[in-house]
Amino acid sequence: MVLTVAVCAPPWFQRPHLVAIMSFNDENTLEDIRGVYLLASCWGESMPDVDIHKQAAEFVERIEYKIARNRNRTRHNWFAIAMHHARTAKQQFGGGDFKSGRESLDLAWRHLESGNKASRRRTTFVAGSDGGIQAV
Repeated sequence: MVLTVAVCAPPWFQRPHLVAIMSFNDENTLEDIRGVYLLASCWGESMPDVDIHKQAAEFVERIEYKIARNRNRTRHNWFAIAMHHARTAKQQFGGGDFKSGRESLDLAWRHLESGNKASRRRTTFVAGSDGGIQAV
């Protein structure tokens, strides 16, 4: 895994931002991340050609990249929680605790889905202080 990080501030942008060169060559959509998640979460002894440690590391790396490119605070918070669980899963896989690693991986995926726009809950009504309800 190769990760190069540089901080730069273009003249038109006052805040420095993170530029990272990642080890994957796709758009890093949630579907791309899901592929890594599914392979890691379904891993078993019958899959000797799959390195679970490498898969868990790529899962973490993809979430880190997602967080670095995200400007939406709500999504950032969901993804940060997912990152915590993904790192925990990586440590658990590294320590040989595969059952707990899968559970942490599942928690990370649920938080990624919750932070994604497509699965975020939509407001359907608003309740006023007078007790009245209005459809949105």
